[in-house]
Amino acid sequence: MAAWHWLLGIGITVIVTVLNQVSSRRLTEEGHSRRRPKNYSVEPDDTCAICLEKMNPRDEAYLPCLHSFHDRCLSKLIAANINQCPKCRGRI
Repeated sequence: MAAWHWLLGIGITVIVTVLNQVSSRRLTEEGHSRRRPKNYSVEPDDTCAICLEKMNPRDEAYLPCLHSFHDRCLSKLIAANINQCPKCRGRI
């Protein structure tokens, strides 16, 4: 019986590890892009909704929903496992 619990524990650990790796890869590969979408520009008064500082076109990154934030701010969200856009709550 103890062997069964031990094997079950290893199986759960492996599953959790794989899911964390897949989730992390998805967020970093698809979560945000430094490329500006076509026909999209930052307005002079745009601010990052995360840190509330002014946006600069060379520092911005985009989510799939096309909301833009500072690259460093999005990196912090991803590191904290937050998987929603701060503006529209769309999935990252």
